[in-house]
Amino acid sequence: MNRRGFTLVELLAVIAVLAILVIIALPNVLSMFNDARQKSFSTELKEIFKVAQQTWVSDSLLTTSDKIYSKKKDNSCSNSLDLSGRNNLEYYIRIAKSGDVQEFYATDGTFQYSFEGNSLLITDIKDVVQIANMSDSEPSISIECDGVNYDFPNGVTEDPDQGNYFIASRNKYYDTLSDAVNHASSNQTIKVLNGIYETDVVTVPASIRGLKIDLNEWTINFNIYNEYNIINNGELEFINSGSYEAYLYTGYDMQNNGTMKINDGVYISSEVDGIQNNGTVYLVGGMVSSYDSTGIDNSGTVIMSGGTASGYSGGLINRGTFTMTGGKLRGHYALNNVEGKTANISNHSVIDGTSVGIYNSGTVNITDSDVECNYAYHCTGIRNYGTINLTNVTVASTTSGSGYEAFGFINESGGTVIFNNGSIDASTSTRFNSGYRGVGIQNAGTMALDNVNVHGKHHSNTDRNSMGIVTTGNITFTGGEITGAGAAVEIQSGGTLTLGKNDGSVSTTVPLVHGNYRYSEGVRIKSGGTFNFYDGIIKASSGTNYSIVGTGVNTPSGYVVSKSTTSGVETAILTHE
Repeated sequence: MNRRGFTLVELLAVIAVLAILVIIALPNVLSMFNDARQKSFSTELKEIFKVAQQTWVSDSLLTTSDKIYSKKKDNSCSNSLDLSGRNNLEYYIRIAKSGDVQEFYATDGTFQYSFEGNSLLITDIKDVVQIANMSDSEPSISIECDGVNYDFPNGVTEDPDQGNYFIASRNKYYDTLSDAVNHASSNQTIKVLNGIYETDVVTVPASIRGLKIDLNEWTINFNIYNEYNIINNGELEFINSGSYEAYLYTGYDMQNNGTMKINDGVYISSEVDGIQNNGTVYLVGGMVSSYDSTGIDNSGTVIMSGGTASGYSGGLINRGTFTMTGGKLRGHYALNNVEGKTANISNHSVIDGTSVGIYNSGTVNITDSDVECNYAYHCTGIRNYGTINLTNVTVASTTSGSGYEAFGFINESGGTVIFNNGSIDASTSTRFNSGYRGVGIQNAGTMALDNVNVHGKHHSNTDRNSMGIVTTGNITFTGGEITGAGAAVEIQSGGTLTLGKNDGSVSTTVPLVHGNYRYSEGVRIKSGGTFNFYDGIIKASSGTNYSIVGTGVNTPSGYVVSKSTTSGVETAILTHE
């Protein structure tokens, strides 16, 4: 039998035919493969959407804020969903407290999906984009645990000649801030490229979350009066990426109905209120100030951890909730806390008034902080009509120039004060003006003080109206020192001061009451006043002054007041009968 194989020409012909068939069929095969991957990716998007909504239902039972679920390929996110599937999927989905999906981003490295809006339905999930076919104006998505970043294949440069504001993720320039905000989406940054005068009101819609305005060392002036210059209904943050301070001057003020954050290097100033807040303000750094009114008028929530709120009439009026863990309040009334509201102050915060440091009709809790008042004429560190609790606090009031009166603490009728560990000082610094006075505490309410030093004096130490404590109400003093220029303590008609505890123990070290200036007495009891002397030492100044003047002294059972004079100083202590 004759067996002849294929010739080389025949083999080449067959290979050529097969190559032609592959060339013809390959695009269709690749298209089918890509279609299958795209459909698989779309199916996974719907699975993410469905699981996210199911998870939101259970999570919303605990809190009512927006929920964000995200995942990176390295599984570093702590808020990922319980899913099964490909490990190269990354996603970010935000569900509002209403239950509406308002942002959804996802990518598998080949395809990506993006949505920003008010509400997304599972049937609306479409328009999956192949990353290889995208242009520079459609940046690829890079998912992060706390948000969404955008990467540009060819990079982007900032050109101030193209406009005053730049949104990098859109590669777009805008002439006005309102135009930039109107074209911005969630989690984008508007960068200021020029100083400019703005004439349009800027409104941030509620659907915008995570919007940042980078002042970038520049100054924006709003020439708008008799209406709000910036209205924030969404989530807005002011930052400054430059090395020098950046300023935003508003002709009227800003209104915050959403969430606003102010960072270091950002200075916001207004002719009227700096911020009228109905939402939540985070003051981390920088300054919010007012030329004529209040730095922040708060009817919502202010959380202050740094920076300064300052105003001619006041630093902050609290009509809502105020928490301060750092920074400074400054103004005529540095903090005005209205009736029924609570302010919590801690962590070395500073309250600095030019008339009153704290004016309180509600409840104020202060720890490890300073309250000050410094002015030429009349100054009060704290004026209280409500309830104040203080621990490790310094209260100081000083008048200068032709100063009249300085009060460290005025506690009005109905006011309640509990003060543990700290000091209260009041002094006038004008020489030779008798009649001007410094009073540490003027009390008509109820006060309990332990380990607190109280001082009231006039600069020349001659004014008998300058005293440590003047009370027509009730004061319990169980530790510390009280000094005064006229008298350390004056108990007026209807007032009661209890020195020490009526528990049978008597100490010869604390508390100490000392009229240690010229003409000073220790305790002066006027008609109708009551002095409960249960513990401590009472001293007068040298000369013909007395440690205790007046009647109405009560002592613990089995003890009497014993007086002795050493070097012209009369001292009163308790001794056994």
